[in-house]
Amino acid sequence: MKEMDKDKTEEFIRELVVCFHKGSKSGYAKVLDQLMQYHALDAATVVRRAILRVLDESYHYGDSIAVLMEMAIRKNKEWALVNGDKNPLVESIMLSGSMDLYECYTEEVDGLTNEWYKALLMNMVRMNTQILASFDHILRTREFTCGLIENGYRRLDEEDYQALFLATQRYNRLVGIHKIIVRLIDIVGITNIQAL
Repeated sequence: MKEMDKDKTEEFIRELVVCFHKGSKSGYAKVLDQLMQYHALDAATVVRRAILRVLDESYHYGDSIAVLMEMAIRKNKEWALVNGDKNPLVESIMLSGSMDLYECYTEEVDGLTNEWYKALLMNMVRMNTQILASFDHILRTREFTCGLIENGYRRLDEEDYQALFLATQRYNRLVGIHKIIVRLIDIVGITNIQAL
């Protein structure tokens, strides 16, 4: 197996993102075939970074980008298992809060144990706490300049639109993380979250 350098990593990520925007499964397959030459951890990291880059553009791409995860896992199961509970594909679920990615992973990977689900739950609760601690309140009157009123509508300045977009992305991410945590609590059978 070959080592992957930073330039090659970025090249593969860009190619996968382009394939996503073109809706090219054959493009995905070509890149995944090339990734087979590299260590499993490197290949899985490329897939994770491509998934997260697409989801940074819009959270609502979760269902579509799950196709890449599905194809990657089917191409090489080791990509889904390498590095234990710090697996890059699992990290893409944790960092994005995408229920689509979570369902794809759990459907494609056989033999996930109750211990695996419990470890994922603990990691997601820990990460969720860190994310929430890093957020600041957004006060409408301070954060948005809200441009001129045109035809009865208030026009948002570009920077206000970007701030609103980021706030919506973060909100959707937190809701997704919460839904996954609730699903994991049910699977693991914990009735008291303090038991973690």
